[in-house]
Amino acid sequence: MSDGDAHLAKLAELHEQTDRRFSATTAALPTKIGCGSGCFSCCVDELTVWEIEAERIRQAGLTIQTHQPGMCAFLDRDGRCQAYEVRPYVCRSQGAVLRWYDDVGERRASCDAHLAGLAFETLPESATFELGPAEHQLLGLATAWHGATGRRGLPLRIALRDLAEALATES
Repeated sequence: MSDGDAHLAKLAELHEQTDRRFSATTAALPTKIGCGSGCFSCCVDELTVWEIEAERIRQAGLTIQTHQPGMCAFLDRDGRCQAYEVRPYVCRSQGAVLRWYDDVGERRASCDAHLAGLAFETLPESATFELGPAEHQLLGLATAWHGATGRRGLPLRIALRDLAEALATES
């Protein structure tokens, strides 16, 4: 296994950990989140991912038909994700009550379409998905994979629409 492949395997592990964290935090909510198969309110254009995540999607061998602009290019005609099994980190955390810290202090937010009226600030930490640690780990993997594959400079971000359109033309 090459160093690049080893970093891709670590990325798959990070994605699995993220899925477990998502399940644990949403299970701790006082109400069930309303999103599921066919929900795509968070699936918008202009999302970007680290090139290591784009490579994981490329290696999945997907046959893609791009969705119209405005919505994520990976949505099929029925609004389902064509890359769901290898979807990037940003997609794996959507739907949870997100928690992060900035210069003002702790902040919380989620999809208003499914959790409207829920007082996020009253939720225990166990019901929130902390942003920060996994993103730092992802940046480390992106940087290590970038160097291991012979690329120079800083790791790049790839627009999901550009990736989907490239995969569609390869199919």
